[in-house]
Amino acid sequence: MSKRQLFSVFASIAALGVSLVVASPAAYAAGSITPWQNSVAVGGSFSASSNGCPRTETDGNEGYVFQQGEIRLLVGAGASQRIAAFGTSAGGVRHNFVVPGWVDPNEPAQLVGACIRTSYSYEDDQPLREVLFTLPAVSIDITPGSPTMTGPVISLSRPSAATGQSLEVTVSGCQGAQYASVVLLSGSDMTLAEPIYLAGNGGSVTGGSSVVTLSLARPVFEGSDQLPEITQGDHLVIGSCYQDDDEDSFQIISAPVAFEVSGTTPWDSITYEQHEDHIAVSGAGCDGGRNVTVEYREDFYAEETLSQKSLAIAAGSRDLARAARASARDLGEGSITFEVTPEPDGTWSAEVPIGEDVGGLSIAPSCGDPLADGFAYGPRSFYLGSGYADVYMERISPTSSPVGGPISVHL
Repeated sequence: MSKRQLFSVFASIAALGVSLVVASPAAYAAGSITPWQNSVAVGGSFSASSNGCPRTETDGNEGYVFQQGEIRLLVGAGASQRIAAFGTSAGGVRHNFVVPGWVDPNEPAQLVGACIRTSYSYEDDQPLREVLFTLPAVSIDITPGSPTMTGPVISLSRPSAATGQSLEVTVSGCQGAQYASVVLLSGSDMTLAEPIYLAGNGGSVTGGSSVVTLSLARPVFEGSDQLPEITQGDHLVIGSCYQDDDEDSFQIISAPVAFEVSGTTPWDSITYEQHEDHIAVSGAGCDGGRNVTVEYREDFYAEETLSQKSLAIAAGSRDLARAARASARDLGEGSITFEVTPEPDGTWSAEVPIGEDVGGLSIAPSCGDPLADGFAYGPRSFYLGSGYADVYMERISPTSSPVGGPISVHL
């Protein structure tokens, strides 16, 4: 994945959880939000413009600068006000919305937004997000409708969990969607003015619903200390129904649900060491008669930037489904598991074999049952570089190496 592609992961829609600067309002012209219609039914779609903040992108040798308007649909009032939809950029100043089926048409609704500039530096490898100016809120009338998709609505298997533990999130009301995703966001602001993405996962939709396991164990890799930490306190869980199709893509989000991170576990007491034919894994803190389950999956076409991709996503996109997919702990189909019995003091070690022609390896150990009183260790993905090679050809010049002359092949 190139730096340009990596940047587009978060810049294509907006940044989440990155450094925030509010620019001087005098330096920029004030903008406005213009809905393309005055009312919309529940389940219906509409567009709005972010005037005064044209979409621009500047490429340079040192990084990229990306500017565009962001608009959100909020429903409710006062303490009950919450996010209902992120506007999806349709190019220029246009943003498209779908009103979720769970929205109550009796509640007030409004569009709010801002003009955002995101700068990405190759040297720092970090985005800087600047609010150039806010866009005044505009009311929009939501009327009763007959939505095909009645959700998404989410329910949590438990209201709180410690870092490293897991919970199951049932996403229902996803009729007509292929997939569902859930994410954990920092804080308690249900309008998601500046959400900080922490963790996510996804699953297939069957019969309009999906049960997704959300792990509170952060990935471990070089540079993972730059990720936002999952700390004790108030958080939010939000779900989405989505379809990832070139001709018919959509993402519809649920109302946020409050969740508390209460307590800690030794989720980060894990060490990975790469050898020629195996990955040595060792951990601590798994006592009380619990066993360690080591799950791994071979990725034959792994990208060299697995860890960088995870970091970018976690800093990343308001496309919550994409964020959840790319940083999921769930290894999915084709994974292999084995158990290890820890020493009496809770320490343990294991070896994960490296197969032939394997491009990458993803490993996710856990102690006991993370959905109960156990916990998951921080997972890690390894780029092994096997199975393929980069090839390029070189000729000196048409004169010194004319047609029929020698060509150097580099592996």
